[in-house]
Amino acid sequence: MKSAIIVFSKYFGYRVGGAEISMFEMAKKFEREGHHISVLLNTAPKGYNAKRYQFDMPKSWSVHEYKPAFQFTRFPFLEFVFLYPFMQRFIRQFEGDVIWLSYGYWAAMLSWSRQQKIVSFRDVTSIGCYENVNTDWRWFIKLFLWLCEYPALFIWHHHMKRTVQKAKVITNSEFIKSKVMSSFNPAEISVIYPEIDQQSLREQHSHAIENLEFEKGVVHVGASQSKGLDITLHLAQQFPEQIFHVFDRKYTALSKHQNVYFHPWSNSGRIFALADVVIVPSRCNEAYGRVSAEARCLSIPVLVSGKGGLPETVSDKDDVVIPPVDKQAWVRALSNKLDGLTKK
Repeated sequence: MKSAIIVFSKYFGYRVGGAEISMFEMAKKFEREGHHISVLLNTAPKGYNAKRYQFDMPKSWSVHEYKPAFQFTRFPFLEFVFLYPFMQRFIRQFEGDVIWLSYGYWAAMLSWSRQQKIVSFRDVTSIGCYENVNTDWRWFIKLFLWLCEYPALFIWHHHMKRTVQKAKVITNSEFIKSKVMSSFNPAEISVIYPEIDQQSLREQHSHAIENLEFEKGVVHVGASQSKGLDITLHLAQQFPEQIFHVFDRKYTALSKHQNVYFHPWSNSGRIFALADVVIVPSRCNEAYGRVSAEARCLSIPVLVSGKGGLPETVSDKDDVVIPPVDKQAWVRALSNKLDGLTKK
């Protein structure tokens, strides 16, 4: 039986990360199966420069816009507690014979609903896991901020557990599945690895290859400590003859420092067109790793840290760097990769 599916989350509709891309592809898959898709679109998302990266929604989808009264990007669980009453008034107007499709920590907004729910866990924040990957004074700042938010986490956890217990739960890796099982113990749970539109990716990549503006080199996506930017910059110092390309949404213009180019965000085809090797030196527990998965689809050599679900995106154990945040281990691994390219 075909159903009306309503997609709801804080950032759905914006290309701010792998989770949003994967859920967008999942919604399109449901539509191909004959379901009608409706989207609840946050018109003022805070963080990630999200407004700059809005998806072009299929014209067949129904889009219902809303603007939250406030959003606390640094305090997701406090945000949930304060927004819950507002979101209830908005969401309840869509009661009926529908299936809710949600992901991220906002999925707990659906704790009241007795309708069918599909809840996808695609990152550690949506499970309520605390991670502090900072190695300087910011470690203490993040700990303080987390302690301030801790009471709200209990309230959020109660609502998320109610949401999950009667939902069909999907995770994007075995790593996240194990975390969800230990936190919420849902009745129905499965792993569905993110779907990649390989044809579109290859077309973008081929077009970008034909219009290269820079020398190819080592590509890193994500300019934050959690994404291991400090490791990449260390590698750039150790390999001064090698070009490095770093992409992130926070960059608004191209810049260069020594052998490192810092690029504004672009589509995957252009990012990978600049790659001889793709590195994912994350310090945090990544749920999966769309960057490394897409690079493998294009047969580009990849190195990932042994954190979270990243090892599930590669087939060769030599592509996983252990210890994951050991800079010298990364130097050795990258040296081996570059030597392998030279010998080809």
